[in-house]
Amino acid sequence: MIGEASEWHCSLFVAWGKATAADGHLYQLRALDYETEANIQKYPTIAVYVPEEGHPFANLGWAGVTGAVSGISSQQIAISEIGDDYDKANDTFQGMPFAFMLRDILQFDTSLDEAIARVKNTPRTTSLMYAIGDGEYGQGRALQTSHTLCNVFDPDNLEPLTPTHQRIPDVVYWGMSWNVPSYDGPLHDKLMEHYGRINAETTIRDILPNVRTGSLQAVVYDLTAMHIWLANARTEEESGPLKAYDRPFLHIDMNKVFSQARQLSQEKSTH
Repeated sequence: MIGEASEWHCSLFVAWGKATAADGHLYQLRALDYETEANIQKYPTIAVYVPEEGHPFANLGWAGVTGAVSGISSQQIAISEIGDDYDKANDTFQGMPFAFMLRDILQFDTSLDEAIARVKNTPRTTSLMYAIGDGEYGQGRALQTSHTLCNVFDPDNLEPLTPTHQRIPDVVYWGMSWNVPSYDGPLHDKLMEHYGRINAETTIRDILPNVRTGSLQAVVYDLTAMHIWLANARTEEESGPLKAYDRPFLHIDMNKVFSQARQLSQEKSTH
């Protein structure tokens, strides 16, 4: 339960509708801020599963890390996560580790409603925040959870409502954690600066490096076209910038990946 114990402070957003009107796609950010000195990033993996039960999905992580902290499914569902301690008095390790719950969302759930229901019904552990995007439905939701809490937010009721964390139509977002003005404010301002044309390019080129979030891993999902852009922190053997948000992003067409994975699975089953 390394995720629960170590509180991965991160940032996220889901944007659609008027916020992405230039192309009309749904974009989701998963920026993971964690110790780069631990060298977790040394062996990055994109594990693609074609399970007998459920549907194909991709786990974007690292060798040796179980569960899912970032990922996308063939059902146009993606996950983002933030760790916190706002309900520390009720936090417990007696429950399902969040990384296993998120993996189940990717493998089994076919809609935003199903994913939210899973979060609500899972025996939860510690103070954790999520964003779940649904490319087919064309929207996302933000969830503030703990062992006892499960608050679901859309753009109209997003909390906390503060001077630095104002609501934005067709966007849910959190900077670094719950109520962190030094990140909420810059993230809000950059989302507003690019409002109407938020996409992967503006996120990678301007939003991430200016907000300075996504030190260990940064992922941008286009859940409409099913493309992802992924970067990991520099390893000990590499050169260049250390933080993932400053490094080159790998662009992958996930429709092609899932199609090839299904084909390979079918070929294997016939032999």
